[in-house]
Amino acid sequence: MNIGLLSRTRGERLLTPLLATLREYRFPIAGSLICGFLAYTYAFTNKLVNLDEMLYLFSKGVTTESGRWGLVLCSYLFPDISMPWIYGVLGLLILTAGICLCIRIFSIKSHILQFLLSGIIITFPSQIATFAYTYTAAPYAVSFLLAVLAVYFLCCGKGSPVKYGLALVCSVLSVSIYQAYISITASLLVLFLVKQIMGSTQSEKQLFRKGLCYVAFLALSLGVYWIITNLIWSNTEASIGGYAYSALTFSPDTILSNIKDAYVKFYAVLRYRHYSLITGSLSHFVHIVCILLTGMELLLWMLHNKKPARILLLLFLLGILPLSINCIFLFIHPDMIHSLVMFAFTSVYLLVAIILENGQYLLSRRDFWNRVRVLYYDVLLACIAIVIACNVYFANGAYLNLYLQYENTYSFTTSVLTTLENTPGYQSGDKVALIGMFTEPEYEEEHLAFLDGIAGLMGISPNSYSIRTMFQYYNGSNVNLISWEEALAVGDTPQFQQMPSYPSYGYIQKIQDVFVIKLSDDWIYKS
Repeated sequence: MNIGLLSRTRGERLLTPLLATLREYRFPIAGSLICGFLAYTYAFTNKLVNLDEMLYLFSKGVTTESGRWGLVLCSYLFPDISMPWIYGVLGLLILTAGICLCIRIFSIKSHILQFLLSGIIITFPSQIATFAYTYTAAPYAVSFLLAVLAVYFLCCGKGSPVKYGLALVCSVLSVSIYQAYISITASLLVLFLVKQIMGSTQSEKQLFRKGLCYVAFLALSLGVYWIITNLIWSNTEASIGGYAYSALTFSPDTILSNIKDAYVKFYAVLRYRHYSLITGSLSHFVHIVCILLTGMELLLWMLHNKKPARILLLLFLLGILPLSINCIFLFIHPDMIHSLVMFAFTSVYLLVAIILENGQYLLSRRDFWNRVRVLYYDVLLACIAIVIACNVYFANGAYLNLYLQYENTYSFTTSVLTTLENTPGYQSGDKVALIGMFTEPEYEEEHLAFLDGIAGLMGISPNSYSIRTMFQYYNGSNVNLISWEEALAVGDTPQFQQMPSYPSYGYIQKIQDVFVIKLSDDWIYKS
């Protein structure tokens, strides 16, 4: 009995720190989980697929060849089976841990602000898209957590070689999972300096030197990552893939144009609809209100501070914040960058939270202007809540579209297979060519055009390159689709030109030794 009591007490001692942490961060945890489940439950409880998700149901996609060797390591934590519920929930919990760590780094004390800040980060459209790629959703959440941990070890508490080493390890591992998340580390470091300028007693010279150290840290992280990646390529059969190679643009000749692209794309997001990171006209209006009110608060701080050097350093940091958020543009061609890459844009909301928290100390006086400021603080919080609601509606609309796309495509593949199997002379294993462009349903352009700017949310269709996998995994049929070169010869024949298109009678015919499925006269082949 005493042994049992002792065992229970030891267990309680182990759990006490965890329970204390959960209690301390109950508001950001609640914000993440409530808003997260409102946005993502449908995606977690249904197997929704897009082009890549269909292709990589049993893998982590292109890993070492694209420099994402960290995804191989993640396979030990998250086996290569794309399971929406478990990976969705795990991803949500890991993201929540990263957000709580952000709140700790920036000392956000207001409970309502903790709740809303967590909600707006967790429902940001980049994550809405990321959860559409179930096979990497949880690993990318780990990458986010590691990026934040790097900032925590580097900036918080007393520095030591061990903490700096841990920061470097976390940063390198984060980049090895998803290179774009270096922008999360970079933007958080800029924001940490902003917070210290507005609220610490350190001199401008000390803060400037600290900033130079952060730049050196980022460069060292990328350098170590690149060395490890090249060592892996040189000691294995893997090598940089064509997609990754064509995306790289970093060179001394392009650095200025890349910096320009980073700023142009940042302000393009604020102009609404670019990358679909602002999810509607109401959200766009609210973002404008947030920018104006935050700008007013910054101006009041400058008038109150009256230290030119400190004000200039703050303006400089605010000026390079867009570059830190979009620093991936320094390395990757703009055409290869999509909404998943832009998750660091959430640093803008963190900036709003930092400024709100910093302004609280000026509200002790009971004069008219402070009452006005209290009012527009409330307006700012309401604006954040509205953006969260817009994001939640956007997520559910996006996932509805993925479901409808899947249903349409499954209906198509089932119909085609039925017709193919009833075509005279067809036997299993015969050569098949799927040629032409399938006409997308009209409802997409009419009702779901708002999804065009965001990656992964337009779903799978008969025009997808992963249609073979659809036949295999969802219809249980190993259709023997021929190569591009073989199909080219078939598509040039007079018989193909005279064939009717799907779904007209006769859209499947045998030409030479190939059973041709003609979708349209537009010669596009899917294999």
